[in-house]
Amino acid sequence: MEIEQFNNLDFKDKLTELSILGNEIDNIFPWYGNLRIVRIYSLYEFLVEVECDLTTKKITSINSFNDFKYLEKYPHYLKEKMFKILNHLNLIDN
Repeated sequence: MEIEQFNNLDFKDKLTELSILGNEIDNIFPWYGNLRIVRIYSLYEFLVEVECDLTTKKITSINSFNDFKYLEKYPHYLKEKMFKILNHLNLIDN
């Protein structure tokens, strides 16, 4: 599945696809805004961000991306975890 095909799925189908084929890479607790957790998944040849509001216990967004610049909105996370993500995707040598 290509990223465009995933983006065209409805909310429920995106969650189903992630639960069956997605690999959770990590999670983020952003330092700003509402109390929430963001989980990062690898799916096919792209990444997916799933955001859940911890006060309502509801998923608020599902966003796909294939450019690590997308994660720059989480600077505390990006610096810490970039190595782990790149390693998971086999983009660096051990």
